[in-house]
Amino acid sequence: MGLRQVLGLELMEKNPECRAVLFDAAGRAQLFISILSLGTALLQYANIEAGCTSVKGSEIAWNETEGRMQTDEEADAVDTDCQGKVFGGLSPSSTLTTMASIANVLIALTLPTCGAIIDYSSLRKKVVLYSFYGLWIGNFIQVFTSEGTWMISVVVQAALCSVCYMFHQASILAYLSEVVDDEEGLKHINASIRVWELGFMLGFTILAFILSTIMGLGVLGQATLAQALACFGSIPFFWVVIKDLGEREAKQERPKGQTLFVAGFTKIIKTYRYLSSDFPECRKMLIAAMFFESGNANIVNASIVLITNVLEVENPTMILLLIMVITVPGAAMAPTAQKIWGLKFSMIFVLSVNILASLLIIFWINSPESAKYVYVLGILYGIGIGSSYPIQRTLFLALAPYGQEAEMFGIWQCCCIILQWAPGLIFTYINEVTGSIISAICVIPAFHAMGLLIVLSINLEQGVEAHKATEHLRHKAVGVGGSTAKVGVEGEGGT
Repeated sequence: MGLRQVLGLELMEKNPECRAVLFDAAGRAQLFISILSLGTALLQYANIEAGCTSVKGSEIAWNETEGRMQTDEEADAVDTDCQGKVFGGLSPSSTLTTMASIANVLIALTLPTCGAIIDYSSLRKKVVLYSFYGLWIGNFIQVFTSEGTWMISVVVQAALCSVCYMFHQASILAYLSEVVDDEEGLKHINASIRVWELGFMLGFTILAFILSTIMGLGVLGQATLAQALACFGSIPFFWVVIKDLGEREAKQERPKGQTLFVAGFTKIIKTYRYLSSDFPECRKMLIAAMFFESGNANIVNASIVLITNVLEVENPTMILLLIMVITVPGAAMAPTAQKIWGLKFSMIFVLSVNILASLLIIFWINSPESAKYVYVLGILYGIGIGSSYPIQRTLFLALAPYGQEAEMFGIWQCCCIILQWAPGLIFTYINEVTGSIISAICVIPAFHAMGLLIVLSINLEQGVEAHKATEHLRHKAVGVGGSTAKVGVEGEGGT
């Protein structure tokens, strides 16, 4: 693939809405990646609140000899685990995973409503806009995170930012199959989206690190700087989205007597039943996504806890930066990997890489002495995360029926997040009961392994054959402001 194709420049020239989709990826990437710095800071604030050091979680006690509180170094030297709690009973190291679990429960309860708005109204673009505004406001509030307000930032991240981000992603992805002409174009735009996302995540992380180093900021100051950069850096990209993204008509009439909330869940249940009977291989992919996406979604928070509390690295920025660097070529190689290895084997490869990285944590990179090898972990996770999203989306679309793109992306997003609360909750439980972060991390490869086993059971040939049988229902690409669907009646297309 040439550079123009990797960046999606040819697609932009054909359709301005492709430019909107790709610029949206650049804008939301900045608002998303700033959570790395914020998460590290929130973990440190949680340790401070509990009276623990930020490195090992050792308890800060009274220095009777000098009549003062111990320093962090003195507390680490005593090597006594801190028993301090936050939020009325949580260990500081469980803060991030608990926050993620709460966020994912809220997303699972509300995302079907987003799908209903897309399917049953002409408000799809408004969902794109207002979800961005909510995400932006949440990030702006977090600019002011401090020792006195960090708990508010945790709540904002769980209740506002996470929900708005998923609403935004679901609504923008519903445009994908409508802005390109064929399946090859769909592969390329999926890969280009990931390249734009990861490229801007990488550039943003490097810029934030350089500026914080020049300004002499620590972990806490870097988090504030990152949130401010994300807020202002995302604005020009989203202006392009507002300008170039077109409106869409309702795809179907909402069933009489049903609210959008009820209609959303009813539609998902009907769609799942329809796929189970007519597209069983597509259903298997959805079930697999429930597990492997739950593992993917918890990698970042678990890595921050591992690097900070187990490996005793005070600032994990460089390691997380390495992951970002590797994700860019990982995403760019996705179409080539699919062409050489095929859709199914590419997915198997990605999941195997993520499982291998997690097993290295459990059996090797699990102490301060092995911290120097953490960069191996960064490379593997970078490849796995970078190539995962374009590969999994393309495989799903190769198995899903044409003509129902918005609801297919809706049920895909719903399945991807419906169990994301589980690994974090299990992580928290194991960590609270055993006090072992390494034992708690075992939950991540377990979820990846479940997803891998289900992907292995997919009969790709049968799935693609069923998919191609619906090609006559496919929506064609349109320009700005175009409409790709007529209002239909609930039940058309098998739903």
